[in-house]
Amino acid sequence: MNGKYEFIFMDDSYNENTLDEWEISKAIISDNVKQLTLLIPKENFDEQKLRSLKTFEPNLNLLATAAKHCKIDVCKYLLEFYRHVFDPNELVNDGTPVHWLVKSNIICENETNKEAKSSKYELFTDTFNCLISHNIDVNIKDSKGFTALHYAAMQDNYGASLLLLNNSRIQKEAIENQGMTALHIAARYGSESVALLLINSIKRENLSTVDNNKMLALHHACKNKKEQSLIVEKLLEKYQQFLSHDFLIDILDKKDKFENTILNLAIKENHLKIVEMLLKLNKTFKQIRDHDKNYPIHIAAKFGNIKMLELLEKYDFISFEPNNNWDNVFHLASNSNKSEFILELFRKYENNSIYEEKLKFALNAFNRDNFTPLQCAISKGSIDCLEILIKKQDENEIRCQMIEMFRISIENNQKKVLIYLLDFARKKYQTQNTTIFRDSSNNTILHYACIYQNFLIFKYLIDCIYDSKIPSELIEWRNQFGESVFSIACKNGCFEIVEYLLLIRKQKLFIDYDPLNDRDDEYSTPLHSAAKTNHMRILEILVENDADVNVQDKFDKIPLHYSCEIGSFEISKILINHKSKINTCDINNMTPLDYSCLTGHNEIVLFLLANNAHVHDINEDHYNCLDIAIDHDHKAVVETLLNDKNFSKFIYFQNEKFSKIKKLIKKMPLSMKILLDNCYNLKTKTYNFEIIDNPMYEATDNHPLWIMSQYQYKYLLTHNTIKKLLELKMKKWPILLYWFNLITYFIYLISMTFYHVNLSFFQATNKTSKLRLYYLWPFNFKFELSETMSASKKVYQIYNYGRLTKMIRSIDNWLEILAFLFNILSFLPIDNCQSAFGSLAVLLGWISFSFFFQMIGLCKIGSYSVALRKTIQNSFKFLPFFLMIYIGFLSAFKIRENFGIMYYNNTVGHIIRTITMMVGELQSNHMGIEKDGIDGFNYFTNNLIYICFLFIMCIIVLDLFIGIEVGEIKTVIDEAETQNIGINLIHVLKTQEILYKLFRLIYPNKTPTFMNIKEYYSPNSDCFISLGKRPDLLNRIENYLVSMSHELDRHINEEKKQMRELKEQIEIMMQQLDLLKKKIIQKETNSSNNVLNRSLSFKGQKS
Repeated sequence: MNGKYEFIFMDDSYNENTLDEWEISKAIISDNVKQLTLLIPKENFDEQKLRSLKTFEPNLNLLATAAKHCKIDVCKYLLEFYRHVFDPNELVNDGTPVHWLVKSNIICENETNKEAKSSKYELFTDTFNCLISHNIDVNIKDSKGFTALHYAAMQDNYGASLLLLNNSRIQKEAIENQGMTALHIAARYGSESVALLLINSIKRENLSTVDNNKMLALHHACKNKKEQSLIVEKLLEKYQQFLSHDFLIDILDKKDKFENTILNLAIKENHLKIVEMLLKLNKTFKQIRDHDKNYPIHIAAKFGNIKMLELLEKYDFISFEPNNNWDNVFHLASNSNKSEFILELFRKYENNSIYEEKLKFALNAFNRDNFTPLQCAISKGSIDCLEILIKKQDENEIRCQMIEMFRISIENNQKKVLIYLLDFARKKYQTQNTTIFRDSSNNTILHYACIYQNFLIFKYLIDCIYDSKIPSELIEWRNQFGESVFSIACKNGCFEIVEYLLLIRKQKLFIDYDPLNDRDDEYSTPLHSAAKTNHMRILEILVENDADVNVQDKFDKIPLHYSCEIGSFEISKILINHKSKINTCDINNMTPLDYSCLTGHNEIVLFLLANNAHVHDINEDHYNCLDIAIDHDHKAVVETLLNDKNFSKFIYFQNEKFSKIKKLIKKMPLSMKILLDNCYNLKTKTYNFEIIDNPMYEATDNHPLWIMSQYQYKYLLTHNTIKKLLELKMKKWPILLYWFNLITYFIYLISMTFYHVNLSFFQATNKTSKLRLYYLWPFNFKFELSETMSASKKVYQIYNYGRLTKMIRSIDNWLEILAFLFNILSFLPIDNCQSAFGSLAVLLGWISFSFFFQMIGLCKIGSYSVALRKTIQNSFKFLPFFLMIYIGFLSAFKIRENFGIMYYNNTVGHIIRTITMMVGELQSNHMGIEKDGIDGFNYFTNNLIYICFLFIMCIIVLDLFIGIEVGEIKTVIDEAETQNIGINLIHVLKTQEILYKLFRLIYPNKTPTFMNIKEYYSPNSDCFISLGKRPDLLNRIENYLVSMSHELDRHINEEKKQMRELKEQIEIMMQQLDLLKKKIIQKETNSSNNVLNRSLSFKGQKS
């Protein structure tokens, strides 16, 4: 403590509240207890205020301040009278009074002024003893985990350490948050006197303690920037005293968290004395490696200490083996530019028979970066190392490696090294022509300058070419791929090199060589290379220098093909604005538009279409741009193409198997809606059906309408275009065939019903078979005729309509087929069963007949028929759950019957009667559903008819009423309307297919078109209300208004498109005008310059 403090005397700004604090501070500094007793009362004082009282040490209380400045009397006074206020073990500003005493008062062992030492030490000792006498804990840790001993070790506070170690309660091996003891701290901070004191006082077994980084105190001492040889020596002596040689070797070989040994750390910090001590003790260090598998010699080479090399040589620690990165001593020394270390290695071991071969091998060895030591020196710009290593290389190897050395120097931007190598090559091989140095791909030094985009080196090399005797053919030299320097510069995007070479071209320094016309092995020009690699600035400067934008390469591609393929809109725009032919086809008949559709770049597609790109061109696979976009799922591009004014040209019918419409409906049904919208022309009010109803679609499975009906896309089937086409196609053969089918089946049902009614009458009255045949013969003949017609019709329908699995899944087909089967069974000569089978046939026949009306559009009869079928199908899904509940009730009733409880006389029958309460009372007593004198088959038939009646008339009707009540029936009807359209489409297409087959049998060389509708004019289609839709007038008006709004929106969109096209054309014209202005100005300046030159020459001649 210096004892020098400056007090600021009070001025007018001080008030009475701060006077006590100021006086107390003065009393503490002067160690004046008397004054302090006057300022601090012993009774009736505010403890909290006293505890938080601020002195000139604003973050410390009175006790900590007194301890920090060794004010022994103040400390005694505060601890005796105010112990309850000032706790000596309390952390104040992250420290106890002992912490502050040790941190602020350093007593060094080697102080020269012994008198000052004794007085200062006595004052420190008295303060310390005062604190200890009041039971202060010297082992309390602060937030870092430091005790007072840690701070003493860190500051080399010998006096404090001595007092602390002499204290009986001290924990000498206490660790802080990083796991370090006081000895670790002393070794780390080079506190020599304290470290020696700790080594002597700590138990021997605790000297091997490691911290969180697995470091001994020995590691910290070796890692210190200043050599701590005395600490290391003392530690080694201590280890030798109580450890055997093997355990000592284990301690010395111990690695820290980063796999560093003690020896490696000492070598890194160049601690020669420590290294020698360690090498004497342990000769196995040369087998121990760090985390990078470095030997001690590797560390020495990296830091390049020659004396360390001599020391390692003395103890035979020399090795040329590589580390984990395959770097040997030459690699490491070259990377660190340690030329003296390399020179010393050669001096010592070049002529050594033991190490000569190893040295040569190490000199030519490759590391993991595939670099030799010579190449490492080049990459790091170590010219001194390079000079040494290049002289030790074989001449043939140098000649082979010269281009590689040039490449490495350019890649790492080592210009000085490159200049040195060029000068070396010139002197060594007596030539200025560097083209003799080429790699396996025939790349020269200039090629590499362009590959690594190093303009400064490139400019230096070019200047050498034109300022020396080096031939200028070096610029025109091509590698094995036919690429010149200029082509590689354009390919790699080095704008400065390209600009510089074009400037040379303008200066006409090239002889019979134009870089713009360079061609590689694929006949690609620099413009192709720039377009491929999306280097816009380079492409702009090439175009400005009149590069041909329509030149084709080996694949017949122009630069625009590549820019569209990679999706570069800006480059494509530049090329098109410079009159690039946008409809050029390559070797695969692919246009730029095809490539932009292939990669899905919608912006480029829009620009190409605006510039009148051909949309109908096909490639070698007979695909146009729309096919390509659909196949690669580029929805935005497809919608752009379909919205184009030439959309009809996209739909080109090469073959029906792979038609665009089929792919479009399956992959992008929403985009198909755009095509349907475009089929109606708002201006001419005509429908164009040729796209979706072309004669090419002979097979029904490939027809667009068939695909729409199979996938049941509501927004497609309910589209106005589809509805209109269906309406027109139904007016011809399909409607006739449908009514013929309906009437035939109706006649069959009437005949079957009359036949079985009369048959049951004869069976009931027990007439003879002859009499029955006499009366029933007319009915039998008509019925068999209608049965044969209907059955043959059904077989033909299944055969021609295809997809047998779909026929099987349909409920109406099952009902119809079962009706036929039961009808056939009714002809069997079994009297008891004929009427039973007949009744089932009649029932199923009339149920199936209700489904025949699914195609009728009048008053939405067909939609309601479809809704009925759908309701029955949905109700069948609930049948298993209904049966489960029914079984539960039946079982419960049966269980209760055992206790004399009777719910019904006949449980099954009465439960069925209970269900009939939903629709009304049934006379079930006379329905034959109870087995009283009735044979088994008729009993089963009666119950089956009864259950069918209940299911259809009770459950179905109940479902319909509930659906109407909750508003779900409208959704069912809407879905049914969609299915109704799909059913009609299938019927129309199948009819069309059958008629086309018949037509081809008669006319094999003609294409049938009599059912195809190309165009339809409907001037009043929006205001006409058909007979079937007249009752629904409000909906019709609403639909009319909606259609008008859609047409208005479509008209606005078309006007916007036209405005957009006009805007783009104006922009193109403005650009062309700007180019013309520039050319005119340039011509005017050239002509004025010519006139001026002529006038000057004339004046010169005249003078």
